Amino acid sequence: TAIDANRIAESIERVVREPLESNNVILNMSLSIGIAVFPEDGVAVDALLHAADTAMYVKKRNRQKRIEPLEETE
Repeated sequence: TAIDANRIAESIERVVREPLESNNVILNMSLSIGIAVFPEDGVAVDALLHAADTAMYVKKRNRQKRIEPLEETE
């Protein structure tokens, strides 16, 4: 479900956002995850991939630290 996918994505993002130290350098990383759910966002694989890709790029554009659902475009 979309709720389960969001929970998993949020868990992954929490881990990735933790600073990582390597060779006395602190690395801060971020992650953009786009989620698409069958059948709400599409029924074909190509449609689902497109929906997830679109959601990911919306998140990147907004630079928000949260999961971004697919927004309807007309």
